Amino acid sequence: MQLYKDSTSRVVSIKVPVVAVPGTFDVTIVDDDGIRIHEFANVTLDSGGSYSVVVPYYFVETYGSFNIQWTFDYLDAAATYTFSRSTTVEVVTPFLSITEVKAILGNETTDSEAISAERAVRLIICSHTGQDFSMKHRVYHVRGRDNNSLELPDKLITIDSVNGVPGLPYDYYLSRDGWFIIGGIWNVPDIKSDYYGLHLINGAIHNPNHIRRQKFSEGIQYAISGFWGWKDVPESVKEAAKLLLADYSCEDSTYRDRYLDAVSAVDWRIQFNAAAFSQTGNVRADQLLSNYILKRGWAAI
Repeated sequence: MQLYKDSTSRVVSIKVPVVAVPGTFDVTIVDDDGIRIHEFANVTLDSGGSYSVVVPYYFVETYGSFNIQWTFDYLDAAATYTFSRSTTVEVVTPFLSITEVKAILGNETTDSEAISAERAVRLIICSHTGQDFSMKHRVYHVRGRDNNSLELPDKLITIDSVNGVPGLPYDYYLSRDGWFIIGGIWNVPDIKSDYYGLHLINGAIHNPNHIRRQKFSEGIQYAISGFWGWKDVPESVKEAAKLLLADYSCEDSTYRDRYLDAVSAVDWRIQFNAAAFSQTGNVRADQLLSNYILKRGWAAI
């Protein structure tokens, strides 16, 4: 199931074939390690026979995805049994608002049609780039390579901790727009001229080009906790989404979706270039997205 980031609708439902025994609900949010991080006090029975909970805004704001565990007792032939299910909730950031979609497709477009069109374009861009351009709080485990920088599997916005130790500003530095962490020098000096401790060693200020930073040891796994991804969808990505939305909404896209190279009639002919079937199918969109493509799971920028 998907929830939109910043949406006021945060209801998650589950359809079950049994009736819960009142007072036996145990519905929680668990993290990737299976640790309970939230318990729902209220579970609602909908008219259609589904049970629902309202997810707190905090989880939609800070998590890329999470699991809701549903547990309750039910009766069957006078015997009591335990029902247990899990719902995976994915928090997504839309690239275009409903208003922006309708401006391209026409005001006669319904909200549900606009949402469906935006989702299709967003998934194509995410598949093409390898990124979802959302912000999430999570822990990545990355192995060191015996140098003073650590290549990251995602764009890091802020560091909370490394291996459980708070990542203070002078311990680690973000580099290359958040795709690398560079090790710093331990301990902050007591003089303002070298506040971050980059050049002061044993009371003497050294040439910064001769300073050897701390290393990320070979084979050691570093648990990096923080906010990852993008605070906002880049404007280039939004513009590419608009171009693709216009392309995929035209009648010619029906032929391309079926891998037809040419369509002819008595007095006209449509011939697609081979590039129309590669990447996004739009050269301008490809150029706008080129700096955001991940190669072999790592950043291209």
